[in-house]
Amino acid sequence: MKKLLIFVVTAALAFSFTSCLEECEKNKTGDITVTNNTNADLWFDVTGDDGMTTENRMLKSGEYTTYTISAGTAKIWASFTSLNDEFQLVDTRSLVQCDNISYVTPSQTCALFQYTDITVKNETGYGLYFDVWIYDETHTDDGYYLGEEYIADGSEYTYYDVYIGDGWANFEYYVNDTWYMTDDDYEINACTPFTFTWTSEKSIETKVSKRRANGIIGEFEREIKK
Repeated sequence: MKKLLIFVVTAALAFSFTSCLEECEKNKTGDITVTNNTNADLWFDVTGDDGMTTENRMLKSGEYTTYTISAGTAKIWASFTSLNDEFQLVDTRSLVQCDNISYVTPSQTCALFQYTDITVKNETGYGLYFDVWIYDETHTDDGYYLGEEYIADGSEYTYYDVYIGDGWANFEYYVNDTWYMTDDDYEINACTPFTFTWTSEKSIETKVSKRRANGIIGEFEREIKK
């Protein structure tokens, strides 16, 4: 009787495993388990090559959920709200048929969404219009500008929640109908506030911005879920 019971249990487990395997093989799907490791309540979604939205799910800190999607390129989205156009692409994975991938968010939301604050200080001795050109070596476009701001001498201006990734910034100013830029580019990292102080010495060493002079002002936006 004991041997029979073991046989029945083993057969049931084998049947269950085979049925599950056949289902993911038949549907050509895989699983992605998303864990919210931040201290904020966030919404998530995962989409496959078909681009179809699965389900927007809210996860509290420490919670996780599993999505079953088509095998291939899987896109992981996150948002502070449940609105589709508020979801930002936070990671891309390659999902093999019948595989299960685990994705755990960074502990900070600024690292998840890749943003930081950038402050520009004006110590040139006179008021100037400033702008900041943001680019990333992984971008295929020409980057984007944060927007022109006038900063009086001795004052500063902060661009909050700038999407930067692990990218770069170039600081520019406008004088005598011409835009000038810093000779050096500056590496900017997510979650690390960056302060640039423009002095009279730096303004002497600037050069004309060919990008702006040629009208190359990109409007890069992070990919959002439609």
